[in-house]
Amino acid sequence: MKNPIVILGIGELVSVFSRGFLKNNYPVYLITRQTNIDELANTISPEFILVCTAEADLQTPL
Repeated sequence: MKNPIVILGIGELVSVFSRGFLKNNYPVYLITRQTNIDELANTISPEFILVCTAEADLQTPL
């Protein structure tokens, strides 16, 4: 099984990227403001993390 892809954000870009990853048999985890990131980090080892937020919201995840 492939390592999961973690995508931070929600919206049109996330939808497009998620469908592409899912079609290529990657599990996808979406992170929103309500997601407990510490809990998620302890349970999975992602292939990579994709940040898809608005410019105004970018500093917090970085």
